[in-house]
Amino acid sequence: MTTSKSASVPRDTPIRNAMLKAAAGVLSDAYTHGLAEIRGLARPPQPKSPFLKAEPTVLPALGDNTPLTPEGRKSLEQYWEVYEQVKQDSTTPVKAKTLERRRVAWTEFHELTGSSLPIFKVQKSHIWAYRDALKRAPARSGSISELRRLSFPEKLKKARNGSNYAKLDPGTIKDRLRHIQAVLQLAVIRGHLVSNPAVGVTESSSVTRPSRRAYTTKELNVIFKSDPFDRAWPLEDDNTIDLPTYWFTAIRSGSRYGYFSTV
Repeated sequence: MTTSKSASVPRDTPIRNAMLKAAAGVLSDAYTHGLAEIRGLARPPQPKSPFLKAEPTVLPALGDNTPLTPEGRKSLEQYWEVYEQVKQDSTTPVKAKTLERRRVAWTEFHELTGSSLPIFKVQKSHIWAYRDALKRAPARSGSISELRRLSFPEKLKKARNGSNYAKLDPGTIKDRLRHIQAVLQLAVIRGHLVSNPAVGVTESSSVTRPSRRAYTTKELNVIFKSDPFDRAWPLEDDNTIDLPTYWFTAIRSGSRYGYFSTV
């Protein structure tokens, strides 16, 4: 019987040997690092112990999404494998052609945003930045030999340097954004992330109409000093006015000038 409060580990067990080996590796790295500091080395040697080689955990910051599982902490590049496996093993797998378009969009997105960025750090501003980049991106880049092997940022640089490439049409841009939203939506559905930052980011296909020139004061004076606006109409003659022409001109002018009749 022992009076010590610490637990003893038998010397002939594998766990004891593993613990001693791990501790020896960490102490060896600590000694090497301390010696490098004493010698004034600008760059201390890399640790050899696997317990010190592990990458530090990236913690959520203000504005980040919330990772709910280890998958939610994967990098953008790594998460594509998660998406493809989960989606294609589900009861609603994506067709091959659609999956390829989705892969192209996701690759462009992570190359532009940062392939090593954890997926939970993707914010709506990143999606808008991708949308704006698509408006500058060359179309059919996979069919152009000098663009085929370039990364998405490199293609943007080529297009920016004055090369006369056709740009992506609004329909293609909307399609790419839908694919990004679909990948992030699966992350929400499967509980990897709390919210989908791509929701609400889209490319409007509507064409902005040019503003219509307003009447000048001189033109309005000419209009309202001419027939039928220059006359006072008796109430009993209300059927003699060409109401469509009357109202159309008044509405086009933005005027509150109107015609009233009684029944």
